[in-house]
Amino acid sequence: MLTVASIITGGFIDMTDATTEDGHTATIATLLALFSSGGFDEAMELFSEDVEMRLPFQDPSTGFWSEIDGRKGLRQLFASIPRLFATHPLHLDSVIRSADSRSLVARYRGDFTVRKTGKPYQNTYIAVFEFDDDKIRSWTEFHNPQILGESLRP
Repeated sequence: MLTVASIITGGFIDMTDATTEDGHTATIATLLALFSSGGFDEAMELFSEDVEMRLPFQDPSTGFWSEIDGRKGLRQLFASIPRLFATHPLHLDSVIRSADSRSLVARYRGDFTVRKTGKPYQNTYIAVFEFDDDKIRSWTEFHNPQILGESLRP
């Protein structure tokens, strides 16, 4: 199992002798670690200015968007996370690299606590990340929106 701890050592990422794919994997591990700790401002530096985020299965009744364009929109999504969830850790399980070195598929899971109700929100995610050089240009995340909707209901 690939974990953030296996990539991040001593609070920083060791990129010595890293390939492009290793660098992209480390970027995703860093993103999930920053998301988990509430480091949303720092996480924004991992994205290109014209980043696109797609949540194809998102249920609009949860209040989350299904399409986000640009850092500003992504920052608005990130700002909603601590208002909704008391805890929001994400755990990286595996990464599948692409043949072109520009994208990868990550499998991760969340173990959140809903702030308003104290209910757990535990979901699994499959995401496709596309890169422009060392920045994330596209993030398409697939999850079960029914699990999210149920956890947000009083």
